[in-house]
Amino acid sequence: MPIDFTERQRLSFATATTGIHKSILRFEFNSPVRRAQAVICGFNAEYNGFDKPLRQFGISTVVSVNTVTKKLADVHVELDLRDGSGNFDDAYKGYVDIILIVERE
Repeated sequence: MPIDFTERQRLSFATATTGIHKSILRFEFNSPVRRAQAVICGFNAEYNGFDKPLRQFGISTVVSVNTVTKKLADVHVELDLRDGSGNFDDAYKGYVDIILIVERE
């Protein structure tokens, strides 16, 4: 079973104040994928236009491979940034760079 590394893809999150940013980054392959693991290879998160003390910063990824075609892998990415209040009340934005390590059939 060959193992491949995908090219880096960037998922950008626009400015928001409504909690955890969530989005999906899709990778498409020429042959079926048995397993895939996401690797974070770069990121940025920042408040818009001001500095604030940080209380919580988080990034998480979960990979799901399409069970029908097995040629699509979706990476579900979450990004969160909060200040000392503990609330998501300050505008923030960012990006996460992802590569996949995949085992193909």
